[in-house]
Amino acid sequence: TLTYSRYAFNTDFGLNSNYNSNIGSESYDILFGYISGIEDYAARIDFDYSPNPNHDIKFGYSYTHHNFFPGETNLSTSLSFNDSIDFSLDTILNFSENINVHEMFFYLEDNIKITNRLKANIGVHGGYYSLDKFSVQPRISARYLLNENWSMKLSYAEMTQNIHLLSNSSVGFPSDLWVPAIDSVPSQSSQQIAGSINTTLEDGKYELSLEGYYKKMSDLITYKAGYSNLQSTDSWDNAIETGGQGESYGLEVFLQKKTGRTTGWIGYTLSWTNRQFDNIDFGAWYPYKYDRRHDISIVFSHKINEKWDVSATWAYGTGNAITFPQALYFSNPHTNWNGELVADLVESYGSRNSTRLNPYHRLDIGFTHNKKKQKYERLISFGAYNAYNRKNPFFAYLAYDNNGDRIARQVSLFPIIPSISCRYKF
Repeated sequence: TLTYSRYAFNTDFGLNSNYNSNIGSESYDILFGYISGIEDYAARIDFDYSPNPNHDIKFGYSYTHHNFFPGETNLSTSLSFNDSIDFSLDTILNFSENINVHEMFFYLEDNIKITNRLKANIGVHGGYYSLDKFSVQPRISARYLLNENWSMKLSYAEMTQNIHLLSNSSVGFPSDLWVPAIDSVPSQSSQQIAGSINTTLEDGKYELSLEGYYKKMSDLITYKAGYSNLQSTDSWDNAIETGGQGESYGLEVFLQKKTGRTTGWIGYTLSWTNRQFDNIDFGAWYPYKYDRRHDISIVFSHKINEKWDVSATWAYGTGNAITFPQALYFSNPHTNWNGELVADLVESYGSRNSTRLNPYHRLDIGFTHNKKKQKYERLISFGAYNAYNRKNPFFAYLAYDNNGDRIARQVSLFPIIPSISCRYKF
């Protein structure tokens, strides 16, 4: 397998103003752009080997060349006075130089049939990262059949990730930047254990499972208090806290109907994802940006007759955790040039990620008409994404209303989107 991929987070915005003063007309235009991303070239080879019916061995090797461009800012400024340009500036600020990294891994695993009731997968993942070190990551999972209808599964895995996701969870436009592990920012690692119990009901018509998991993470990163990719004028590695800890744990219930004219499934997950850094909130644990307490998915499909099918999907999730102002207070009282006593208005943000955006939910529906001919089959599908036009939050920002009061506003994307398609099978 040969792969090329490129991801870029690109932001552009501007400010402009025109006004008249006692000494003439003045105007300014400021254009600001920020780009950060990663470009990869990769090659991979995988093998399957089955020496006998009790063993299914898989092994392979992968090489990836990463090119990181963690942060480049373009700034264009022009000022004019009485319709004549007084000043203009175009500049590129490279807060971080491009970083080239070599990453390789080798894996070996064996699906073993120990008995008729017990099967296991035992493997090891060995990784090399040119800016950090070599790592050995064992993985093991097992399934045991209690009887014809009940089974149990248990797994354990150690993982190392050499690329960090640096997310901004404050008010304003969100950002997800991918940055490399370097000498001052070690690779992150995790250990995860998971277990489940599964059963089939009514001769295989239904499948029911209950699964729990716990994941521990180390060497995480996050922005320092008051920093983000658009606010820092320094290299990204000087704007972050390192050495963080994390934990994720939860419970999932899954029920699926597999046969009949009506099929589908219902899944519910109750989960927690928390982070801890010595210099954030005095070392207290706080919820991660993507901590999602409740997650519900309902998928439904029904065959009305030989020609018509209908399907629907409903999804619900707790809103993202963000850092939002909790109070306002006045600071630095002083006298202005008119002799009036004034003070600065300061926003107090409180604990990190202590506020939630509105929950996310939407309904997708679809209908399919199937017409079979002697030489071909035609399928016409039409439906709607976000059928009831839910305004799900993308991000929130602070503004002022007509009365001059401080308010929060929500930005939403993707309203109801209808669709239609036609397919032919020969």
